[in-house]
Amino acid sequence: MKKKSLNFEDLDYTELEDIQGIESEGEIIKVWVRYIVPEELYQEEDYDGKYKAKTHALLKDQYGSYIKTTEFSKKTYFKLRDFEEIRKSIEVLAEVIKIKKGKGFKNILKIRKFRSGDLPIRQIQATREEIKLVQKFLVIIAREFTNGNRWGLLYAIKEAAIERYNIAGTDIDEPFNDIIDAMICQALSGGSINNTNGRIHTCIIGHPSMGKKLFVLIAKLINVVFQEAQGARVTEAGLTAGMSKQLPIGSIPLANKGVFCLPDFDKCKIKEELLPIFNDVMEDAKCIITGIYKTELEAETAIHIDINRQSDLYPDESISKNLTEDIGLPTSIISRFDFIIELHEDLDLQYKKVEQLFTSSPNRNKKGKSKIAVFCRKNGIEFDRFIKLIVAYVTTEFQNINRDPVKIYMWDRFSEIITTNEDGGNMSGISMFLMRLLNSYYKINDALTRIQLLIGVSTEN
Repeated sequence: MKKKSLNFEDLDYTELEDIQGIESEGEIIKVWVRYIVPEELYQEEDYDGKYKAKTHALLKDQYGSYIKTTEFSKKTYFKLRDFEEIRKSIEVLAEVIKIKKGKGFKNILKIRKFRSGDLPIRQIQATREEIKLVQKFLVIIAREFTNGNRWGLLYAIKEAAIERYNIAGTDIDEPFNDIIDAMICQALSGGSINNTNGRIHTCIIGHPSMGKKLFVLIAKLINVVFQEAQGARVTEAGLTAGMSKQLPIGSIPLANKGVFCLPDFDKCKIKEELLPIFNDVMEDAKCIITGIYKTELEAETAIHIDINRQSDLYPDESISKNLTEDIGLPTSIISRFDFIIELHEDLDLQYKKVEQLFTSSPNRNKKGKSKIAVFCRKNGIEFDRFIKLIVAYVTTEFQNINRDPVKIYMWDRFSEIITTNEDGGNMSGISMFLMRLLNSYYKINDALTRIQLLIGVSTEN
């Protein structure tokens, strides 16, 4: 009888910490592994007198749980080492094996198959039932396209985020509204754009009381992978991985395929040390480790920062500065952000938003009314996880965007940007960064195409 082939899609995930509870030997399971640590090769004499190189490994998740594998061949070792060198996540199909330990037994794993675990739908470890629910929801969204509403997914995610955090004033505060749209586009960005990091990077400038923290909360809600550091306490090793393989992976490579947020960047005491790290991530999607331990870790990570003008923090200063001087970031870094916006102080607008908070009924103790909240309640799935599942599914299924049909159209629009800036006398400031501007244009185009559940673009959409 032909042995049935093993397929990753046939199984749901098993958490590493749950493996010791499996009682049946020989059971086949699927695990997602944040990184693998192969031991050094050693040689054993075979029954025929020949020597064969073998080794085993530890499989580790992002929470510190780990499990040992059985021995595997030199060929498997070299394949797994490629993952280990860049701390790349993997997905493993394995057989549960019992070995003697003291008076009892413990489980280890025999690797049967493995592949990259970096796709967002794998990172979130979606079950087959969860994927079906996402598909069901997206069918509902797609039906709206026939009525001319191509932005149903954008509106659904935005509505859910606004409701989740009881955000006031989005109907009267256009810049605030634009930032929420940008955060959603950021979550749905990715891939490689002209050999650079395809994730959208965002920079929000504004007075300390403008509500910038809300955008970090939205990023945490909608991104499959989220990491955060505080400006006043961030360290270089905490962002990367230090100088030893024994140290944990830093926040930026941990946020691969997701977002790393650094609020209150103006409070950061080591800006000069962090800017080269940001440069490598934003440009090359790499986190470069130097020192005794030298390596490049994959970091297709979106960077989100918020920052205050120094003149807002110290209003008594009489010196008038331009924006780059006032926020303390060089143009070489600012130009790598794809979405940059400044929230200006507007007392009348803030008054109206506060009035909305006072006069509207808080929804904390009520059932959510947003489209996503209603769907989750009807189908028995947790709200926060479902939003991440939607993003994971869309970014996985609509990964490669075909821009060929609209390149001429895009060039016409891009030329309009150049002409407008030439007419306004602003070209001297952006002429050296035109390629970065073009890459930003492509990133946002790709994200908006995914929002419409498309892989190909036309002038109509």
